[in-house]
This record gives sequence, structure tokens and C-alpha cells, in this order.
Amino acid sequence: MKRLEYYLVGFRKVFHLLGAKVAAKMEVKESVPWSDYISEYDREHFSLYMKLLNAASDGADDAELARSIFGVDQVASPASPANIVESHLARANWLLVEGYKELFAK
Repeated sequence: MKRLEYYLVGFRKVFHLLGAKVAAKMEVKESVPWSDYISEYDREHFSLYMKLLNAASDGADDAELARSIFGVDQVASPASPANIVESHLARANWLLVEGYKELFAK
């Protein structure tokens, strides 16, 4: 069990270091294009989804998620960051609950 904890800590550190650098290299839409299947957008943003889920599970609020993952300041544009976070977090959760089935079906 200690070994697993060691890897999880390392995993979190790597994603924390990537932070906004990951999002800065991607075209991030304000609202995720929704589909009942894993889309190309999902594939391109998978690492961003995982970082978002990790930070949210650690208790980060929307402002912190917007700033650290998407590189968006909630003070500068208060409506947009909340939409970006909610939309991407909903899609990331969908991938955990439903979307993963598609990955294993192939």
C-alpha cells in the first residue's frame, strides 16, 4: 500500500507541475462539446480532465481550478471561468462513470 501512495504522490506532483502549461498548449473551449461517445476533444484534453479531477478531489474550489488548470483569472472575467470549470468537470466525471466503457470495448 505504501508503494501505491508513493506513486499517487508522484502522479499528483507531475500534474501539479504541468498546471496551466497543459491548458496553455490546448485550445480550451468555454463549454465542452457534448457527445454520448468519447470525442476527439476528449482525447486531446484527457490529461487536463485527469488534472481537473485530481485537484477537485483535493478540495480545490472553482477559482483555484480555473487559475491553476486553465490559466484563467476569475477576477478578470468572473462568468467564463466558472463555465469552463463546470463544463470540463462534468465531462471528466462523465468519462469516469460512462465514457471509460468505450475505452475497454475496443
